[in-house]
Amino acid sequence: MNHFVRYIIFLFIGVSALCAKRSEPVPVAAVISDGVRFEAPNQNNGKIIYLEAHSVADGTLLYRKEIYRNIIWPWLEEDVQWDFVRSLTLADDRILIVSEKGKRYLFDPKTQRVLSPKKMHRNTNQ
Repeated sequence: MNHFVRYIIFLFIGVSALCAKRSEPVPVAAVISDGVRFEAPNQNNGKIIYLEAHSVADGTLLYRKEIYRNIIWPWLEEDVQWDFVRSLTLADDRILIVSEKGKRYLFDPKTQRVLSPKKMHRNTNQ
């Protein structure tokens, strides 16, 4: 009986450790608007998400804009706090960025400003 209990505990710890590890973020398709290719490379361990603008003509990096910064709490497991970009879509000359956790951001390429989820919610209720 004692060996059986040890086996169950060992099995439980092993399975829970496997479940805690997250998979790699999915590559996100770029969006092209007015000769500029916008992409969100999933890097920095989901801590800081950037939107990069590249020239379609020659591929040079025009600028990199920070979209959001994810706060990592030291007392929680880090990889479950990461938040990567899930999708980029073009919406009324702006780029809609949706994270894995469902946060939505609008980026205006003309002003290079980011509209956060709270501001987007306020603007839709007016």
